[in-house]
Amino acid sequence: EAKAHIIALQQQVAAATAIDLGMNYTIRATALAIITREMSSDILAEALKAALWRLFRWRMAEAAAAPPGADSPLADVMDRMAEAARVGTLRAVMESQTLSSDAA
Repeated sequence: EAKAHIIALQQQVAAATAIDLGMNYTIRATALAIITREMSSDILAEALKAALWRLFRWRMAEAAAAPPGADSPLADVMDRMAEAARVGTLRAVMESQTLSSDAA
């Protein structure tokens, strides 16, 4: 079920011609809830929530400063999350949260 939700979120982002801050927030918050709900440890889930909320705040600030339209970092992350969901591991989904430019 979690995999299907992630893929549905990715399809929603891919189909959007514009993503406003409200939609951006909703997509990110929903993805966070899906990921952490699948974790077997409540302690690790809470730690991941804290880390991802910090990342999301940064991404939301970037989106707010960018011209209106599609949020390409969100689209990129959602594409990677959907691909990771198809692979089938929670680890792959969590690792997809890092943008290529972040890994450098």
